[in-house]
Amino acid sequence: QIRNREIFEAEMASRKVTEMLKRMMPMSVIQRLQAGQSMIADAHPDVTVLFADIAGFWNSQIAARSTTEVVTLMNHMYSVFEKLLVKYQVFRVEHTGDSYMVVSGHDGTLDHLH
Repeated sequence: QIRNREIFEAEMASRKVTEMLKRMMPMSVIQRLQAGQSMIADAHPDVTVLFADIAGFWNSQIAARSTTEVVTLMNHMYSVFEKLLVKYQVFRVEHTGDSYMVVSGHDGTLDHLH
């Protein structure tokens, strides 16, 4: 029973690591890392990269709102963005504050110009 518990705990830890990695990199890269590949540097002839920033987001209107209102607004905004990422098979590279960076075509997807 101790061995079964150790195996179960190791599998759960592995799943947690994979879930954390999925927030940082595409699944294709994670699979290659898990398979033992240590150097991953792929070239792609066509990739779409989008940098987005909401101009004037931190204007006086937002600054006058409560912290709870701002966090609620940003959570809603991020939820909408995340749904669009799934719909269009786009990978979120980074988001901070009101800025977003996404990429598509890096995984070989030919239809990445949405």
